[in-house]
Amino acid sequence: MPDPMTVNEAAVELGLKPATVRTQIRNGLIKPSRRSGRVWLISRSQVVRYREQHLGRPGRRPGQSPKSTRGSSSFSASLRATDQGVE
Repeated sequence: MPDPMTVNEAAVELGLKPATVRTQIRNGLIKPSRRSGRVWLISRSQVVRYREQHLGRPGRRPGQSPKSTRGSSSFSASLRATDQGVE
């Protein structure tokens, strides 16, 4: 296994927090090469694969719901109308 990295090193490489990298390992999105005691070792190829498949994409991630913009809902409009004395 060339260039194994620790979780912390992979996190720096990916621009993520170490806890996020550990979560991705638990979710199966990053496959560690081996565990040395309490330290996960991750191959550079796994880090590159994760970056290509999961980072740097414009727009929403799969499974994310769109965020509502402030004041765009009909409920907000009705509140504004009520505040202005219009029913």
